Amino acid sequence: MRVWVGLTLLLCAVLLGSASASSDEEGNQDESLDSKTSLPSDESVEDHSPAGRVVAGQIFLDSEESELESPIQEEEDGLRSQEGESVTEEISFLESPNPENKDYEEPMKVRKPALTAIEGTAHGEPCHFPFLFLDKEYDECTSDGREDGRLWCATTYDYKADEKWGFCETEEEAAKRRQMQEAEMMYQTGMKILNGSNKKSQKREAYRYLQKAASMNHTKALERVSYALLFGDYLTQNIQAAKEMFEKLTEEGSPKGQTALGFLYASGLGVNSSQAKALVYYTFGALGGNLIAHMVLMYSEGSDIVPQSNETALHYFKKAADMGNPVGQSGLGMAYLYGRGVQVNYDLALKYFQKAAEQGWVDGQLQLGSMYYNGIGVKRDYKQALKYFNLASQGGHILAFYNLAQMHASGTGVMRSCHTAVELFKNVCERGRWSERLMTAYNSYKDGDYNAAVIQYLLLAEQGYEVAQSNAAFILDQREATIVGENETYPRALLHWNRAASQGYTVARIKLGDYHFYGFGTDVDYETAFIHYRLASEQQHSAQAMFNLGYMHEKGLGIKQDIHLAKRFYDMAAEASPDAQVPVFLALCKLGIVYFLQYIRETNLRDLFTQLDMDQLLGPEWDLYLMTIIALLLGTVIAYRQRQHQDMPVPRPPGPRPAPPQQEGPPEQQPPQ
Repeated sequence: MRVWVGLTLLLCAVLLGSASASSDEEGNQDESLDSKTSLPSDESVEDHSPAGRVVAGQIFLDSEESELESPIQEEEDGLRSQEGESVTEEISFLESPNPENKDYEEPMKVRKPALTAIEGTAHGEPCHFPFLFLDKEYDECTSDGREDGRLWCATTYDYKADEKWGFCETEEEAAKRRQMQEAEMMYQTGMKILNGSNKKSQKREAYRYLQKAASMNHTKALERVSYALLFGDYLTQNIQAAKEMFEKLTEEGSPKGQTALGFLYASGLGVNSSQAKALVYYTFGALGGNLIAHMVLMYSEGSDIVPQSNETALHYFKKAADMGNPVGQSGLGMAYLYGRGVQVNYDLALKYFQKAAEQGWVDGQLQLGSMYYNGIGVKRDYKQALKYFNLASQGGHILAFYNLAQMHASGTGVMRSCHTAVELFKNVCERGRWSERLMTAYNSYKDGDYNAAVIQYLLLAEQGYEVAQSNAAFILDQREATIVGENETYPRALLHWNRAASQGYTVARIKLGDYHFYGFGTDVDYETAFIHYRLASEQQHSAQAMFNLGYMHEKGLGIKQDIHLAKRFYDMAAEASPDAQVPVFLALCKLGIVYFLQYIRETNLRDLFTQLDMDQLLGPEWDLYLMTIIALLLGTVIAYRQRQHQDMPVPRPPGPRPAPPQQEGPPEQQPPQ
C-alpha cells in the first residue's frame, strides 16, 4: 500500500514539473518566432520528403498522415490502440480499400503538395500538417505570431514541445502575396462603389481604385480597366493602352483578354486587321468559356473566315450528346430537325430535344414547344407548346417570351389577352445585356462621342447583331469616327453593310448597291450594283431599289438600255411607296422628252413632211381655218395692248413738296412727389 502511495506522489510531482516547463515554453514562444531570420531572396524552395512521390517534378504526400517517429505521435498511437480494436479496424478499412495490400493506392485519392520549411530551426524538413500552436491546430501555413505577416509552419506536431519550424515562402513571395492582397482590397472597394452608385463622379472614383489594382497586376481589375479604356467608359478612351493590357491578359491566359484582342484584330483598331489572328484569339477565348467569343464564332460559322461544315458540327454534337451534354443533345436534335448533315428524322429530333429539356436546357424546351406548336413530327398540341414555352421562358430564353406573346396576342391555345402580350413583348425588348450595351452606344452617339459609340457597335456587330452592324456602318459612312483612317472608312463600312444586308436589312442592301455604283470602298461595278438593287426590289419590295433599277435601265448602266423597262420600274416604285410619286413623275417627264427626241432622231423629217397630206388630215378648207385662227390671235394681242395703254397713270407736273410734319417729343416725365 505504501508503494502505491509513493508512486502516486511521484507521478504528481512529475506532472507539476512538466506543467511549469510548458508555461515557460509558452512565454518564450513568440520571442523564438520573432527572432528567426528570413531566407535570402535568391534561395528557392525545395520540396523534399523521403516518404513522398515525385510527380511532374513536384513531391507529393499521400492524404493519410505519415508516421513520425516522435514521442507525441507514439503516445497518440498508443491511445488509439487502447480505444478498441474495432475502431482501429474501421478507420484502417476506410483509409485503405484493400487491407491486404498496403501498397495499394486509390486512383482518385486526394493529394496535397509537400511544403518544405525554409530557414527557421528546421530548414529543409517537410512541414507537418496539422501542427499545434497556442492550443490551436493549423492545417496550413499561418502568419500567427509574426508581425511581418510571413507564412510559417512547424515540422512536428507540437511546436511548443520541439520549436522546430520554418517559413513557407521566400521574402519575394511574401511581398508578392501582400501586394496581391492589397490589390484585391482595392478591387473590392472599387467594385463596391461601382455597383452601389449610378453617379458618374462616383463611378470615376471607382475606376481610380480599379486602376490602382490593375497597376498591381490584379487580373480582374486589368479586365475591367482595359475594357473601360477601349470603350471610353468613365475613363479617357485609349485604344493603345487597352491593347497593351489585352496582350498582358492574353499572356496570363485570360479569356476576356483573348476575346478583346481578337476583336481588335477583327476590326483593325490599333493593329493591322487580320481575320486569321482574330479567329485564333476568339477560339482561345471560347475554349476559356467566354460567351462573347462563343457568339462571335457561332456568327462567323459559314462565313469566309470559318468554312461551313455540317459534318464537323454533327461530329461534335454527337460527341457531346454521348456524354449526356444537353447542348450537344439540342444541337443533334436541330441537325435531325432540319437535315443538316443527316436525313430529316423528326422522331430522333423529338427524342434529343426531350433529353435536353429534361436536363433543363432552354433550347431543347423551346424546340419542343415549336414542334408541338407547328405539329412537326407530332400531333399539333397548343397546350404542350405553351408548357414548353413557359419552361423556356423561366430559363430566360428571349424567343420563348416572343412565342408566348404571339400566342396571347392571337389567342392561340390560351385566352386572348392584349395586356399579357404587351407585357411579354416588353420583356423581349428589355431582356439581355446586349440591349444595355446598345443603349450605351446610342447614348454615346447622342452625346457626340462617336469614337466610343462606333467601338461598342463594332463589338456587338462581331457578335452578329444586325442593328449594331448597320449603325457602325452608318457612323463610318458619315466619317464621324476619327479612330479609323480615311482609307479604311469606306471598306469597313462596306463590310458591315454587307453583314447587315445578309440578315435581311433593306437599307443595307441598297447601300451595297450605292457603294458599287459610285465606287465607295471598292471599284465601280454597275453589274454588282444592279444585282443588289434587284435583290432589294424582289425580296423587300423597296421603292428606292425599283427607282434605281429604272434609272439604270434608262441609262443602260450595267444592263442593256431599255426605256420601256425603265418606265415599268418607275411605275412600280410609285405603286410601292407614296413618297416616290413626285420623283417618279419628274423621271417620267424626263423619260417622255428623251423618248420624243429619240423618236425624232430616228425619223427622217423631210420624208415626214413630203408624206404629210394636209387636205386628208384637216379637210379641203384647212387654210381658211388656219387664217381664222391667226386673225383671232392677232385681234386678241391688239386688244390686250390697248387696254395696257389705257390703264397707265398720267404723270403729275412737278410742284413744291409739303414740309414734313415736325415730330413732337414725348412729354417729360415728372418725378413723383
